[in-house]
Amino acid sequence: MGTQYHTAISNADFTSLAEIKSLQNRQWEYQWEYVCHHSQFYRRYFGHIAPTIPLAGLSDLPLTDKEMLRKDQISNPSFGSYLATDESNVIRMHRTSGTTGTAMNLALTAKDARITAEVGARAQRASGLGPHNKVVHCLNYQMWMGGYTDHSTLEATGAMVIPFGVGSTKKLIETIQSLKIDAISCTPSYPAALSQAIDADFPQLDPRDLGLKLALFGGKAGLDDPAFRRRLEDTWGFTARNANYGVTDVMCNFAGQSTLDNDLHFVALDVLYPELIDPDLGTPIP
Repeated sequence: MGTQYHTAISNADFTSLAEIKSLQNRQWEYQWEYVCHHSQFYRRYFGHIAPTIPLAGLSDLPLTDKEMLRKDQISNPSFGSYLATDESNVIRMHRTSGTTGTAMNLALTAKDARITAEVGARAQRASGLGPHNKVVHCLNYQMWMGGYTDHSTLEATGAMVIPFGVGSTKKLIETIQSLKIDAISCTPSYPAALSQAIDADFPQLDPRDLGLKLALFGGKAGLDDPAFRRRLEDTWGFTARNANYGVTDVMCNFAGQSTLDNDLHFVALDVLYPELIDPDLGTPIP
């Protein structure tokens, strides 16, 4: 049962909603049973609740928030008592930025890593990235999810990925030129750093001369400002897309813009069940 459910399915982003709904109900039945048996935190928190809860009854469960998980992790290092597997099964560890409080450690098993790569690749493919591209990945490769794990989502599209990271902008420009790289993955603010390097070290070069055709942005806000987007595209000659939208402690990338419009498309319905919650009432918004 564990191998049949709770995994990403092929072409889920093109599967009918009726099929997805049926899958979600099966996934939830497995997930509820698994978490109640393997996570001490949720066993304590949900122990008084009926042994089976249908997905339609999810809103009847009490909410857990990040602060509760943060406190539990401090009391139960390294990953908290909500970890639903033996720590020996963890193959990758990331850490949140800590901008809203104490940074949290994030654990990924091999299955988690595969699912994350597949779902993130859906968002990147929707934005136009594929086997025909060479993409340079310019996010921090330290403990942040945006480095190595986002790199894996780019690879899952079939594109050639150049793992560059941040800094050494002069070398980056030379690398883009020598390898004829046509796509870049970075934050929306990073092209400004490249512009400064071009002005300082390549005064004869225009940003358009680099030949970048596609820019996959994430990690920071800004791209939804139409004027900012136009300025980027006019300066660099690439198509700018928000291709990397996620929540670090849920999944690094589960939505992106497509080649058809600038709306964000949620591409993880087979593995994540989204709800909008009224912050005052704590109830789902229909």
